[in-house]
Amino acid sequence: MARSVPSLSALAPLSALGFASTLVVTRFGLIVHELVGHGGPATAMGATISELKLFWFAGGRIGYTRAAPWTLPEAITIQLGGIALELLLALGLVLIARRRAALPRILLHGAAAGFAGHAAIYLATGVFYGKGDGTIVHRVLGDWRPLVWAPAAAGCVAIAYAGARAAIGGLRAYAPARTARGQLATVAVALGIAGTAMIALVQTELAVRADAQYTAIMKSEGQRAVDREVAAASAAGADAAQLEAARRAAESRHAPFPFAPLLFAAMGLGAAVGGLRSPAAVAPAALAWRSVAPVAGLAALGVAAVIVIDLLT
Repeated sequence: MARSVPSLSALAPLSALGFASTLVVTRFGLIVHELVGHGGPATAMGATISELKLFWFAGGRIGYTRAAPWTLPEAITIQLGGIALELLLALGLVLIARRRAALPRILLHGAAAGFAGHAAIYLATGVFYGKGDGTIVHRVLGDWRPLVWAPAAAGCVAIAYAGARAAIGGLRAYAPARTARGQLATVAVALGIAGTAMIALVQTELAVRADAQYTAIMKSEGQRAVDREVAAASAAGADAAQLEAARRAAESRHAPFPFAPLLFAAMGLGAAVGGLRSPAAVAPAALAWRSVAPVAGLAALGVAAVIVIDLLT
């Protein structure tokens, strides 16, 4: 009999599927983003990959050496290569999903949303704040930055809506409940558990395996301005108290507009609307663990590949 309250037998495999799927997308996505998206164009332009740092559960960075200096178009091509490749992968997965059975189609749609969502978020926040892969575009465009970050932000919300409607609508078939709301609640709780577990892994690793260069790359233009002002005060002979006062004053001057929190809130709203508009399943049944096993195996392979590459470079 269908249940009105999610049972552990329904939540556990759905949560495991969500967590394993996230690992698959983020781990293989990281390798593709760094080595192919960035490294591919760089090596094609005559550079050699000089360094590579991959976090086992978070992001990464890559560096190159080349005798000749980069031209601006070359630098932009390399810096945006990972984002462009993720968008192409998302499109390819959507096309492949059209002829697949129910669960593979759900997983492919979820992976497509993951790739496209990460690319759009990275582009929007990077160009807005001047960090990561959006640093050069942020500097080049100046006051024209909204031409990039605004449509990218709109794309983030659209992806959140479409991805949630497709993935949640499919996963309702594996969420036994008496009502459509019960199905939605079961899926939402399961995905919440999976997402919380992934965030915990990422934050723990970033704290334990902190990388100064990665931290520097992910600093915003405003944070770099604060560092420059504090360094200038230090060079002028300021003591510890004066440096702290200089830092607080600089942080106040360069405090950014809370674009990222508002973007994530809008994406959350878009995902919620997409989930609510997803069709209810007629006869939902708990997901079998044997259906989770292949995805879990692929996730383990992805994590292992990232670890091996990181340790060997």
